[in-house]
Amino acid sequence: MEINMSINWTIGLGIALLFATIITVHYIRHARAKKKIDEEYKIKGIKPVLKELENKKSDSREQAAQLLGEKKERKAVNSLVRIIAEEEDADLLLKAAQALVNMEDGCVTDILISEVKFSDPGNKWWACYVLEKLAEKGLKKDNAVDFLVEAMKQTSKITDAGFPYDSAYEALKNITGEDLGKDVSKWIAWRNSSTG
Repeated sequence: MEINMSINWTIGLGIALLFATIITVHYIRHARAKKKIDEEYKIKGIKPVLKELENKKSDSREQAAQLLGEKKERKAVNSLVRIIAEEEDADLLLKAAQALVNMEDGCVTDILISEVKFSDPGNKWWACYVLEKLAEKGLKKDNAVDFLVEAMKQTSKITDAGFPYDSAYEALKNITGEDLGKDVSKWIAWRNSSTG
């Protein structure tokens, strides 16, 4: 009995150490990548950072997105929007979304809607998230309403979990000043009555 407990305890400790090692290595890799991106930006400007962001094999894309958002580099908007439209990596999508929100620029809405309208529902959720956060900052554009209503209409595993639904709904409330709930048919009727 004592031997089994000792073995279980040893296995548990080994698993805990493995996870601690993985987390430490992950943190170190991110810290090194951030330092590299920061140094490149200071020495060479935006071009190498954009190149890093667009390189799908790079381990530094998240750090590049974060830096571009912190520096409010408007030249990066198209590249960041392309990430929102095409990528699947949640960490990278979050950094790109946060960077676009940090831009605090109305052009983000127009480019985002144009580039993401034919993307997968999960990518549309990230676009809705950006539109929601921009609207909270006072960057409200009426041309986002149609996109947001269409995003609410789509169903998938992601929408069933409430992701694009809630961001689209929150953005619609913020942009329109209306609160019609999460029933998309009410938003469609409101849109049709206000445009027709």
